[in-house]
Amino acid sequence: MVLLLCVAALVLTGILWAGCLLTLRDTVQRDSQDLGGNAAAIGSDALIPAVKADIDAFVGTSPQFDDITMLSLEFKKKMRLSNPDELTVAAVTENISRVTAFVEERLEAMGCPVKVRALISVAVDELFGNIAHYAYDTVTGSATVRVGMEEAPAAACVTFMDHGKPYDPLAKPDPDISLSAEERPIGGLGIFMVKKTMDAVTYEYKDGQNIVTIKKNC
Repeated sequence: MVLLLCVAALVLTGILWAGCLLTLRDTVQRDSQDLGGNAAAIGSDALIPAVKADIDAFVGTSPQFDDITMLSLEFKKKMRLSNPDELTVAAVTENISRVTAFVEERLEAMGCPVKVRALISVAVDELFGNIAHYAYDTVTGSATVRVGMEEAPAAACVTFMDHGKPYDPLAKPDPDISLSAEERPIGGLGIFMVKKTMDAVTYEYKDGQNIVTIKKNC
């Protein structure tokens, strides 16, 4: 969208204000049609000279009393407002503490109890750590963490999203905790603890994203 702003410094001998403003409005509309059908097609560089040429043709030989100031603004795309309950960072282990602190701060602001926040923090550490270690192979990708609260019943929710390779952390069988540490295969215990401490853990792969959501009743 191209917007033309004209600062009213146009007082021409023998020409009424109303006529100037009406002609200027019609000029902008006409130039928009003549130069491409809409303001976006014209571009800011072409719009001002076209309007100035029409003003000069309208004024003719009448002396100009003061200056004309024109400013053309071109908006390339819609502005995206940030979500205070969402954080996107590089999926690296150095950001685990930052993500955990962000989740704790948002949950506290939402009135989540201390005990629930503590359990969720442990889960956040594990889940974001998994993304940082395994989601991306040779490049550093990003991960988004979204925090929210549900009602009836009250529950804290944290969602993790990444564009890494598809991987369902819930698909792996739970470890046999009856075995000793030496007998158990390495890995899987962290996700197992998340599943045991949260009231719900879900996974889906949608629109090219791994999406893991944890929920803990408050």
